[in-house]
Amino acid sequence: MGADRLRTFDQLPAREPDQMSRSFPNGGYYVMRDSWSPTANYLLVDSGPHGTLNCGHAHADALGIDLSALGHTMLIDPGTYTYTGTLQLRDYFRTSMAHNTLSIDSESSSVPKNAFSWRQIARPAAKSWISQKRFDYFAGEHDGYKRLTSPAVHSARDIIPERRLLDHSGSGQNHWNTLLRFAIPFCSEQQSGSRTEKKQFYADHAECFCSGDQYLCVQ
Repeated sequence: MGADRLRTFDQLPAREPDQMSRSFPNGGYYVMRDSWSPTANYLLVDSGPHGTLNCGHAHADALGIDLSALGHTMLIDPGTYTYTGTLQLRDYFRTSMAHNTLSIDSESSSVPKNAFSWRQIARPAAKSWISQKRFDYFAGEHDGYKRLTSPAVHSARDIIPERRLLDHSGSGQNHWNTLLRFAIPFCSEQQSGSRTEKKQFYADHAECFCSGDQYLCVQ
């Protein structure tokens, strides 16, 4: 764009975006946010296609989430880690077990074939998206576990009111679990007179629990 256009861009006044929560149905991303303040709550839901072509850079993160609470990053995507270091680690960091999503019978929703292709891919589908002043609500499912001996469907309901409520469950007679990837520790800076105090917080300072109905609540 050239040096003059870059200077013009740098001089544009900063302002908050007009929207907070928003859906991107073509890409399959659903963003929940309650403000643009330093203490905002934020949830990202991935319900998009597994990838394009041979899905070489895709991960098995169908219906996975990223979460920030009160301005602090809590649940994260661990990233790729390695492309060619070891196939074992390459595959692990692509599986559902390495993401904030559901695993059924210790299986991944999509199954790697080699370092840049897949043997089986899940197909997510958004079922509902409601964004109101007081809450945001997402519901979806995917078919990645229909291939199991006891076929199952992963369904998810995520809502952000004053508390963050995540309900991820699987159908069928299966064993299922969710491994959450916390960003710990995270730091908070507080101004006290002329001093800036730094405090370090860990995940156990947040109340995270599951009920018998398979809900995760983060307070």
